[in-house]
Amino acid sequence: MTETDVVSSEESTDLAPGKTKSMKGRNVDSLAIIVVMGVGLFHAALPYTGQISFYIFNDNERSIILIVFLSIFATFAMPLLFLIAGRSAWYNLGKRNQKQFLWERTKRLFIPLILSVIFIMPALAWIAYCVTNAWWPDVPISTVYSMLTDWDTLFTKFIPAFFKSGITTIRIAGFPFLWPFFIGTMIPINWTLEANPDYFHLGHMWFLYVLFTVVLFFFPLLHLIHKKKSEKSLDRLATFFEKPGTIFLLGIPLAILEILLSGKPEILHNYASWTGFTYVFVFLYGFIMAGNKKYKEILRRNRKSGLIVGIIFSLVTLVFFYFRVIEGIVIFRIFYRSSKAFTCWFLLIGIFGIGEHKAKMKRERKTNLKNLETSSVTENGEFQQEKDTKPKSDFKKKSSEYLSRAQLPFYILHFPVLAFLALLIVPLNIPWFLEYLILGFVTIILTLIVYDLLVRRTIFTRFLLGVKEKPEDIGKRKIRREERKKKREERRIQK
Repeated sequence: MTETDVVSSEESTDLAPGKTKSMKGRNVDSLAIIVVMGVGLFHAALPYTGQISFYIFNDNERSIILIVFLSIFATFAMPLLFLIAGRSAWYNLGKRNQKQFLWERTKRLFIPLILSVIFIMPALAWIAYCVTNAWWPDVPISTVYSMLTDWDTLFTKFIPAFFKSGITTIRIAGFPFLWPFFIGTMIPINWTLEANPDYFHLGHMWFLYVLFTVVLFFFPLLHLIHKKKSEKSLDRLATFFEKPGTIFLLGIPLAILEILLSGKPEILHNYASWTGFTYVFVFLYGFIMAGNKKYKEILRRNRKSGLIVGIIFSLVTLVFFYFRVIEGIVIFRIFYRSSKAFTCWFLLIGIFGIGEHKAKMKRERKTNLKNLETSSVTENGEFQQEKDTKPKSDFKKKSSEYLSRAQLPFYILHFPVLAFLALLIVPLNIPWFLEYLILGFVTIILTLIVYDLLVRRTIFTRFLLGVKEKPEDIGKRKIRREERKKKREERRIQK
């Protein structure tokens, strides 16, 4: 997840502070944290839907409630992270030069992606291979466990085949960074060890891959928009969207993209039910909106209508979700894709508008408190300002900062934790809602524990999993660097 990327900001969630910061950093942080944790609960629901291929599945119990939850959550969750990432890119470009920006994106996205492809995805693919070939739960779970511990097959056959199919996939895709946009599908996954095995897939790491690709491939456009020469054009665009309801027109390009490209694997691959170009547009929307202060009021003013109409569209989308699968009825598929696109955009406006409204309310409360501060006259006739006796707790701030830095590692690690837990919990044959609650919340807790014990405590592991540095850590590193330079100069002078 933002990103946090799995998504993430330096605003604070990976959205770097800037002059045109429209939403308080903590509000953006909270929003990204909720979405990333929600992604964990989203993935925990997959074994009980029967609608989506998953590593572990419960073929005996399927929940219409979880299917509805997944359908609605999938319409806006990942686009929301791309919207936040677009804002992040604007603020980062304002704070860094081009080389620093690209290195920062490489460090935060590409390095964790490569690490995950090498170590995490083979493990998840192995679980999928064992479960699929045992066709569990039609056989005892012990059969699956015995297959999982077949180390000879794992290391001598499966892992070499996994990376071999990955290399083949890249060759088929040509230039790999065009893959999410111009390649239809990755090699069809075939979970057998027969001729031409095809195991390679990115799993949940598609988010980092597509986000890094968007930043890298569209960087010249981002740099052009960010230039001072573009300020007038951006201001004119913001002025146009100040007109009532015009901000919702941005949903039309999303609908057109989904109608033309979605559901056509021979043309374009889908990621979490959206095409790669849909994420590009949402990313650019977030990037442009971060560049002008007018958008904070535009979002705030349209928050209610966006949320209400978005909920209505989501209900309509659920209806078309059923009819879209009927072969030959093209009109239902068109209605479904356009309704899904408008649901996404209206909900994004509503959610961000609520965040802007809360930020404005906080600013107004602070201003009113300053204006209402009373002073008492001392015996000497001097004014003495009354002290605020309300205790100031740093717990909320510290927990927000902690979870903000944990977002990307959480997104990367939650899936393997979830898959291994599902192997233990799903076979228990207890009511599905208890299984789901246990699986979802235990996954969140264990993933945070793994992050705290194995990732957070060393510079090397934080670097590998893209954990952003604290400002004080950056300052300390600069001081140490300067000290090392001085020592080297002293040794050189002594020689």
